[in-house]
Amino acid sequence: MNAHRPELRGADDRRVLETAAAEARVVITEDVSTSSVAIALVPHHVGVVYCHHARFPRTRAGLNKLRKALGALARDPPAGLGEHPVVWWLPSPED
Repeated sequence: MNAHRPELRGADDRRVLETAAAEARVVITEDVSTSSVAIALVPHHVGVVYCHHARFPRTRAGLNKLRKALGALARDPPAGLGEHPVVWWLPSPED
């Protein structure tokens, strides 16, 4: 959301999650430490997906792997993602 929403760049996780919840959007983040606090403060969200930076490094190959994993997630999401407060770890495409 931040990439396409300049007003949310640099915003705290709670504000991002509140905005996503209001728009029925799932948040994808690699920031486990601060996102967990936002999740507790915004229990009405419709999903948070964690993508670990070690699994998806910010290299050409890592970003391609992330793109594939997100595509697989979109095709076959876990039950309730986008509808309920689901928290999910994004698996590698080969997992």
